[in-house]
Amino acid sequence: MIEIPHKKTKRLCVQFEREDLAGVDLSGVLLEGAQLKRQKMPGANLRGARLADADLGQADLTGADLEGADLRHASLSSAKLNGASLCGARLDRCDFCAADLENADLSGVTSDSGRADLRSSRLGGAMAQGAQLRGALMSGPGGAGADFRGADLTASCYGSSGVLAGVPLDGACLVKADFLRSDLTGSDLSNAVLDRAIYSDITRWPAGLNPVERGCVRIAPGVCLDELDLSGCHMICADLTGASLRGAGLSQMHFFQGSLTNADLRGADLTGAALGFHANLQGADLRGARLYDARLSGADLSGADLRGADLRFSRKPSVCITRKEISADEMRDQEMARVSSDTPELEEHPILRYYLDDIAAGKPIYLRLPCPVLRGARYDHRTLWPDDFDPRPRGAVLVV
Repeated sequence: MIEIPHKKTKRLCVQFEREDLAGVDLSGVLLEGAQLKRQKMPGANLRGARLADADLGQADLTGADLEGADLRHASLSSAKLNGASLCGARLDRCDFCAADLENADLSGVTSDSGRADLRSSRLGGAMAQGAQLRGALMSGPGGAGADFRGADLTASCYGSSGVLAGVPLDGACLVKADFLRSDLTGSDLSNAVLDRAIYSDITRWPAGLNPVERGCVRIAPGVCLDELDLSGCHMICADLTGASLRGAGLSQMHFFQGSLTNADLRGADLTGAALGFHANLQGADLRGARLYDARLSGADLSGADLRGADLRFSRKPSVCITRKEISADEMRDQEMARVSSDTPELEEHPILRYYLDDIAAGKPIYLRLPCPVLRGARYDHRTLWPDDFDPRPRGAVLVV
């Protein structure tokens, strides 16, 4: 007997009166969050199965039918998927790290919210024509024999591997793709869309291809990228020391382990950008920059100028109902504000509208305000913050 529990609640999802799951028919079955790690399921029928958030790490799914399956947020790290059919499957933020996808059918897969993780996966012979893999992370062994013609690979990232070397990419959309350290020799990019794909001086291109003529953007110290829209792109280990990015569109950008030292980011839109993971922003000019909901954990902000920057955080504020008044000092320390009948848009507020009578009666009701994530971010005496902004309660560390 085989029992499949939920990976978190441990409740029973499904039970089988058999010794193995080879060739099992689970088409259309609800298996969200199921613990299927290391299960041997070669040839299984999982067509249309609802596997969102399921753990299929190291599972044997050789030749399995996953056509139209919902694999959003699922983990298939180190899974065996060679020869499997994932045609039309939903792969939003699905983890395929180190998975074996050789000769798998990925045609027509979708990843609407992006970030399918294919790092270190084996893609040799994989068929991915028309796949929608926006924001996918791809690196590792070469994809010899793979076919990505017509695929949507907008804002995808390829690291330092040659995963696309020799791969047909005719008609593929590679807008804002990260080729900073990529080897593209032998790839067919003749009809691929390369507008604003980023590259560096070590990027290797197919013979005869001029990246500037194809609309690509060179990333290097001191370059001028003013007003350029690079929203949603990945920049891994990018060196933009002293670069000018005034008014640039950098929302939802992922900037890891790179340098923006002394960069001019005045007025840049960095809404929702991830600028942590040892990003160097020493001496950066961020005056008036929009950093709403940006993640700055672990960034080095020593000497940066953040005057006038928008450092709000979009986490939904929570309601706090107390039996006593909270002092002004406590409200400041705990990022709270008193709610009154004069608070704007009370009736439309998703939480406060249920407390209108209590508010009208003057009961002490408070909102815990959103604040930016600065945990582990470093700053020094030269760092200039917006007026009335204290970085310490947000987790920032003063370096002396």
